[in-house]
Parts: sequence; C-alpha cells; structure tokens
Amino acid sequence: MEINFNEGKKELDNVQETETQEEEMISEDGEIITDYEEDTTDYEKIKQDRNKEELKGQIKKLLIIAGVILGIILFFILIVSLFMKKSYTYDDVELVMKNATQKYFVEYKNYLPKEEGDTRNVPVDNLVAGKYMKELSYYLPNDTCTGRVTVEKTADSYDYRPYLNCGESYQTIELYKKVAGDDNIVTSGYGLYNLYGNYVFRGEDVNNFVKLGDNLWRIFKVTSDGNIGLVYHDRISYSSLSWDDRYNKAKDYNIGINNYVTSRVKENLEKLYNNKLDEEDEFKLLNSNHKEKLARFDLCVGKRAHKDNTNNNSTECSEKVNDQLIGLLTISDYMQASLDTSCTLTLSESCQNYNYLNTDFAWWFVTADAANTYDAYNFTPEYGVQTKHTSSSAYLRPVIYLKNNVFYKSGKGTLEKPYKIK
Repeated sequence: MEINFNEGKKELDNVQETETQEEEMISEDGEIITDYEEDTTDYEKIKQDRNKEELKGQIKKLLIIAGVILGIILFFILIVSLFMKKSYTYDDVELVMKNATQKYFVEYKNYLPKEEGDTRNVPVDNLVAGKYMKELSYYLPNDTCTGRVTVEKTADSYDYRPYLNCGESYQTIELYKKVAGDDNIVTSGYGLYNLYGNYVFRGEDVNNFVKLGDNLWRIFKVTSDGNIGLVYHDRISYSSLSWDDRYNKAKDYNIGINNYVTSRVKENLEKLYNNKLDEEDEFKLLNSNHKEKLARFDLCVGKRAHKDNTNNNSTECSEKVNDQLIGLLTISDYMQASLDTSCTLTLSESCQNYNYLNTDFAWWFVTADAANTYDAYNFTPEYGVQTKHTSSSAYLRPVIYLKNNVFYKSGKGTLEKPYKIK
C-alpha cells in the first residue's frame, strides 16, 4: 500500500486552518468580524481606587475611635476637677478679698468713703459673715492668716487694697517698707541713707532699680510719708530738646527764658506724660495702671547760684510748682547721690564721683541759673553739672513719685532683678 504524503500534508493544513478560524470572532450571521473593539478597561487603576476607598474608611474608623477615647478622657478630667479643690496662691486670695469687698459695697454704698483721701477698712471676717467669700482657711489650708481690705476714695473712683497676713509665710507689704526697712538703712558705704528726714540712695553701685512695664527707673528718694521718688534710668530717644527756646529781651534773640513755669521743658514733660511728645512713636512712659499709682508732689523750681553750697533742696524749694505728676531732678538731688566729700558746690566736678545718677548722655535739671534769665543746669558726661543756654539741647530724664500704698510684688532692686509692683 502506497502512502500518499501529499494527502497527509493537506490534512495538517486543514487542521491549522480550523484552529485559525476558531480564534477569529464570528458574528451571529456566521461571518468573521474583523473590526471589533479591543477591551481597554484599566483594571490596575480600578484596583488602586478601591484600595484608596478602603484606606479612607479605615482612617475614618480610627478618627472616630480616637474621638471617642478623647471624649472619655475629657469627661473623666471634668469629673475629677469637680471633686478636686483649686490651689490658691497668695495673689489669688488677695484678688478674692478685693472682689468680695467690691461686691460688699455694691449692697452697702452708703458706707463708702465720701471725701478724697478718706479710707474704710473691711475685715475679712465681715466678708465671710456676709457670704461674699469663704474663710481664709479654705483657700490657704496650710497657713494661719488674717486679712482686711482698705478702700480709699480717689479723685475719680475708689482704690481697693487687700492686706493678707500669714505670719512668716507671707505678708502683703508696701514697696516703701520693702525698700526702706530698718535692715536696709546704712551709715557708710553705698546704700540707703537717712538724710534730711528722707531716705536717699547714695553711691555708685546701689540696688534701687524699679521696673514699670517695659521701662526701667531708679529710686532716688523715699519721702518721710512713704512716697517713692523715681528717675528714669535711660535716655528717651526723641526727648533731646531745649529747656526753652523763646525770645529773650535781655539778649535780643531766641536764647530762651529760664522760668520753669512757662518753659518748653514743662510743656514737653506734660506731653511725655500723656504719650504725645512723639505721637508717631509707640513708646509709652507710663500705662494707665501705673498712672493710678502716682502721687502728686510739689516740684522745687527755685533758681540756684554757681557757688551755692546747700544740698538739702532749701534753695530749690524756695519756689515750688504744686500738685505735679512729672518733673525733673534738682541740683540738690544730684549732689545728695554722691558720696564724695568734695561735692560741696553747684558746679563741683567731684559730685560725679561715687554717684549712680551719672550717665553717658547729657540731660536737663529742673534747676535754672540764678545769675541770669537764659541759662539752666544740665549734666554732661565730661564735666558733670554745667550751665547751658536754655536753647541748647539735652535729654529729658523725668521724675515721678509712687504712692506710699503701692504694693511690692517681687525683685531685689538689682539691674537683673528690679523691684516690681502689683
């Protein structure tokens, strides 16, 4: 039997053709579809979107769980706080006493002091009895304390001053008592001296710094009635001005007139006090809270001769401008601050020695020269006290007085830790 290889080849070709036809797409009519659309679905993107949705769901669940846990924690904190007693500082208790007294006088206005300067004392026991506050032992269980609130009538309102006494632990104390306590008075070396009935700081290195807001002052005097004289420590940048610049008939030009009452320096000090000396500058000498604590004083403006040998302000106080809130130092104030025994005359250059009032800039005194109508005294870093035409320029170094009832808050009077008030 012969084998026909051609027949076998035909059969193999038929099989391959059949397989090719099976791969082709056939329409319902049995025809081969050659223009069909390819499936372009991006399954990877769908998968990524599905994963993102699942991640969002998981984050949402975690946030809900975290919120629930935080809510539970805050709830427990609230519950605990309701049963825990607040811890009070001494300052807190003084504020409680003050607020309680104010509530007391809302109901008993007739008991308020009537005349300016009059005072009323309200014991804490009365405030407790009237249920305006709790007993002091509630606020300070570890201390045995007593207290009172003094109310003083001022020009415009009432000043409420709480006094808390907890023995050795704490006592409310006025600044002047802190500064001029018996332990602080010296009779030699640098420090605070009892001089002419006042307490005066003398020497080069003394702890007499006071900070009011952002501004640094120095105590130059504590008066016999407890008011505290402060002089500005540094220069005020825009205050280099003339003492006076008016026309002077004796010299026939604008050299100035050395009468403080009508002077430019008095006008400029008042502008400085009211924050209007340079209205474009944001500097403020004193805020409203500090101004309430100032005492009015008589400014000594008597003129002084070059060879005047007094240093007790007797010459300067021969003429006064009463009821002032701001001023300048007198020559006697400067002389008293020096410990040099050769500081005996107005123009003694040795007054610069051992004197904390010295600076590296020139500044005006309130004191004018008795020799003429156009010169006043100023301090210069080179020579100390000098006479200058009032039309010359020097810085203002203002003086103020704190009331004797201003409370001490903290500090040691050093440059690093100045005294601060409440």
